[in-house]
Order: sequence, then C-alpha cells, then structure tokens
Amino acid sequence: MPAIGAISRPTRPRARTLANGIYCYLIGKQVDFDLPDDFFAQLLKDGRNLLLLLDGLDEVANEDERAAVRQAVVDLVQGHPQVRVVGTCRTIAYRSALTALGAGFREIVVQPLDFAQHVTPMVRQAYDCIHPRDAAARANRAQELLDRISQLEDERRARLGPEAKPLVDSPLMVRLLLIVNESYRQLPDARADLFDKAIEALLRVDYGREEEDRHELATDWEDFREMAQHLAAHMHQQGRDQGREIDERALAAALREKAEFKPSIKAFISHARQRGSVVEERDGTYRFIHLALQEFLVARYLAEVPGRDSRQAMLDCLQDHLEHPWWREPILLLAGYLAKNAAGAARLFLGELADAGTTADARFCAAELAGAATLEWQKSGGELRARCAQRILTLMGDADACRASRPPVRARAGDTLARLGDPRCDPQRLHLPADDLLGFVHIPADPGFRIGTRKADRERVGSIILERAVGPCPC
Repeated sequence: MPAIGAISRPTRPRARTLANGIYCYLIGKQVDFDLPDDFFAQLLKDGRNLLLLLDGLDEVANEDERAAVRQAVVDLVQGHPQVRVVGTCRTIAYRSALTALGAGFREIVVQPLDFAQHVTPMVRQAYDCIHPRDAAARANRAQELLDRISQLEDERRARLGPEAKPLVDSPLMVRLLLIVNESYRQLPDARADLFDKAIEALLRVDYGREEEDRHELATDWEDFREMAQHLAAHMHQQGRDQGREIDERALAAALREKAEFKPSIKAFISHARQRGSVVEERDGTYRFIHLALQEFLVARYLAEVPGRDSRQAMLDCLQDHLEHPWWREPILLLAGYLAKNAAGAARLFLGELADAGTTADARFCAAELAGAATLEWQKSGGELRARCAQRILTLMGDADACRASRPPVRARAGDTLARLGDPRCDPQRLHLPADDLLGFVHIPADPGFRIGTRKADRERVGSIILERAVGPCPC
C-alpha cells in the first residue's frame, strides 16, 4: 500500500492512476516476471476478470494521501464491472469520512476469534504445515498448545471476571503463541515469562521487505523494547480512560524524556506505523496491540528502571495505585517478572507489598495483591503464602480497618485468603472454623418451649439465628 500511496505525487494524468501504481509496483518488485509496460492496463482493456487485494489501507499514514488512494480505488472500478476489489483497513481509520470507500463497497467487520470455531482449527492447520509427515507429532503439539491457551484464558477470567476480553482473539495473537511455542518448545507457565518472550518474538521478526529492514530489526529490537516499556509506563499513568491510546505528538514527547531514545524516535514511530508489531498506529493514534502487553511492559519498566536498585523504589511508584483495578495486572506481572529473574528478591518484594498501603482500602488491596501473586507463582513457597494469609487475617480482625474499607475490597481479600488457606478453617471438617463448635454458638434451650405451642411461640423461637463465633469465613 505505501507504494500505491505514491500515486498522488506525479503530475502526468496516467501516472496518477491506481493502475499505473500497480504496474510500477509489479515491475519494480517482480522483475523476474518480465512483464510488459502496459501489463495491467491491457488486462483492464481486455475486460479480464480481476480480483485485486489491497491490504492495509490505514498504513497510508497521511490522511490526505489515504483519501487520494481511496479515490483511486473508486475510479479504478468505475467502468470496469469485471474488477473485484477487496480492501482491508483498521476500523477506526476506515470510519473516517476520507477513507470509507462508499456505497459501491460492502463493509464487513472482522469479529474477534472464537476459540472453538477459529483458534482451534488455525492451530491444527499450522501444525499440519509444521509436521506434514508426522501425524502423531502434529496432533500432540497442537493439543498441547490448545490446552495451554485454554488454561491461560481460564486464569484470565478468574483474575478479571467472566466478561474479560480473551487474550487470544486475533490471528496475530495465535501466530505469536505459535512462534513462542515453537521457539521454546512450549509456552512458559508464568504469564510474565510468556509476555516477555512474545514481545521479543514480535520485535525480532526474521523477515523484512528489504535487506536493510532485516538488519535494522536485528540490531534495534532491544532499543525498541526499552522505548516501548517507557511508553507503556507513560500511558498507564494517564489512567483507564486516557491510557489506552496516544497521539503521535504526545508519543514523541514522552520518548524525548530520555536522551538516549532521541536518535531512534523516528524509526520507532515508523516501525509502529508500517509494521504494527507491539505498538500499532490507528488513524493517527497509537496503542499497544493488546492491553496485556502494555500491562506487562509497565511491570517490566517498574522492575528495570526505578526498581533496579531498590524494592522501596518500586513500592513508592505503586503507592498511589494499590487500590485501582487499572493497575492490578501490572502489579501481578511485576511480581511474576521479578520471580522469573530473581526469586529471592521477588519474595522480599511480596513480603513488603503485603504490609504496604496508607489507607484501609490500600492496605487490604496490597495484602490481597501479594497473596494473589504468590498463588500465581508456583514456587513462591508455603512460608510466603502463610505470611500473606496472616496479613489478610490481621486486617480482617482490625475493626477500624474494616469500618474504613469498602465491602468489595474486603470480599476480594476474603476470596484470596480462602485460596491461600484460611488458618481459621479446618479442611478435615468441611473447612468450618477450627474450634470445638465448628464456628457455631451454643444457645441454651428455652424451658418454656413445648412442641405444639401457639403460632406466636413458634415464630419467636424461629427467629433465633445461629451465628459463627469468628464472623464470616472466606472459605
């Protein structure tokens, strides 16, 4: 599409047509075909049936040029009913009045992938190509990946709620997990490790339109990762409503905050606009291709930049965000990233996180986040999990903290306490409180009660409610 986008520049009328742009592209890039100069024009003149596929209309970055390309497409099909054109464009860019192709074109909106209908056959077809002569290998490898994707989606819904957007909802994400799965023989168990490898796979592509592209990507991907994590942290600071997208001017300004980024800002923006790997351009604004990748890069920034020399620096950065759902995933991923690289430091961080917070809500949230992170980290250890459980239990026993905190915050902490193992409850006795009466309170019999008494007497006795001695049990 960028080559075709250049059709607006020449001054000769014929040179300004889409037909000429296609001819120039084919001649310039496919010289082995030995095509005649009037190749495409002759096809049109002869009335041949043609199917023209134009991918990425939105990749023409300048909106005026995009409008010129749109008009060129419309002009091409007029008077040529045998020509069929299929164009693709990101939704936001296409809805612009200067981009939409008009009544002669039918708009089809691409929906998110469904696991059973789309993801499963895509994975199986991919392994049919990877292992064409080994039926057992392709069946086993495909099933292993599909099982892991199902597990990732189940864990995501458990953390974020049943209405959470799936992680794997596009061909790009399927391809990304295939690359990671084949590069490392399996998907990592830890989400932070998975996202780290996925971002590397996106930035270290092994192909390019030109040789210089491959050289550039091979040498600059680590610089681009550092820039992407800085950008992610800057965007996330703007909050849920403003932190998902950023315009080009603000993006460049954010990257100019670091002097070492300045020589590469233009290349970073060009990479996002033309390739859309980790960051993609949509109608003049930029966003990460999936919020999960933005959240992980925020976590990586917190670990690598302010937290490199001090756990306290990380906690200081998080102090104002402990009770905000927008920051929940970055905090959990931060713990996972630390665990992947330094288990001892991760345990110390989680222990200090459990005791963090300046308000009642923040203290409950910090303790719950630390507990949830230890559950997600398989090798966190029983001692750390017990410490997090005890911290939640201590807060629940603090009358002032309970009065000053919101019920949903306490409820989430109670749910996590149950998963950690509530020391008040006995798993051998249906997880009821571990005392002689299993949490119930003895109420002496009423000597005046007799079977068959008046209705008023029955109602009075029926109003007695058995209560648990220790309050609500999160188990």
